[in-house]
Amino acid sequence: MLVEEAAAGLVSFIDDSGALVMACRRVLARQTTSGPLVWLAAHILASPDPHAAARDCVERITIDRTARRLANWLPRDATVCVLGWPDLTSTALAQRPDVHVLAVDVHGEGSGLARWLDARDLDADDVPTGGLGAAVVSADVVVIEASAIGPSHAVAVAGSLAAAAVAHQGDDVQCVLVGGVGRLLPGRMFEGVERRITGQRAPWYADDELVPLALFDGLADDGGVGEVAVALRKTDCPVVAELFGGNDGIAI
Repeated sequence: MLVEEAAAGLVSFIDDSGALVMACRRVLARQTTSGPLVWLAAHILASPDPHAAARDCVERITIDRTARRLANWLPRDATVCVLGWPDLTSTALAQRPDVHVLAVDVHGEGSGLARWLDARDLDADDVPTGGLGAAVVSADVVVIEASAIGPSHAVAVAGSLAAAAVAHQGDDVQCVLVGGVGRLLPGRMFEGVERRITGQRAPWYADDELVPLALFDGLADDGGVGEVAVALRKTDCPVVAELFGGNDGIAI
């Protein structure tokens, strides 16, 4: 929905290249950690046919199979720990009535996810944020959904770094990163997102944080769940220097 709405707004500026660049920058300034919006803006600006590029991006987001791939991959009767209410992950979990979900109440959203799953006759526990570590070590799989993924780090909801680090220390807990269409970015394009996080004076109050990719056992995307290094090769976002600048990495 976010990409679709942004695309609809951006195409109205296509006849004025300068205005289009500024419109793209304003969209990114409002949604500072969204990989799909960076991906969308880059494709529109880099294409000789921006209208076609916008339509293609919206279509690819619409038919993204990441949730289905993740649902098919999850082990049978697994206990799955998630943080907050991740979009693609929640869609995947709704397809697996056999799994037990531990929904950590990050940003007050985990409790809503637990209720949403319960209403669909799925087994879900609402876990307070203080129980994050205990939930991770009690799980078979920890699923962390990224809003953007770069060459060495991912941007994910606050608490993801701790969850991934705890899972990484155990031999019995798999930690999977969820990407999805438009979330894999080349280094130059990821920098604009990354700087919005690293530039904060009090990162412990931030909604999102950086998580090293080395902490993950696999990455789920439109093609399935596989090795992180292999998935990173699928990055298809053009590098568009016009989107970046200023002290925080995204010109506004």
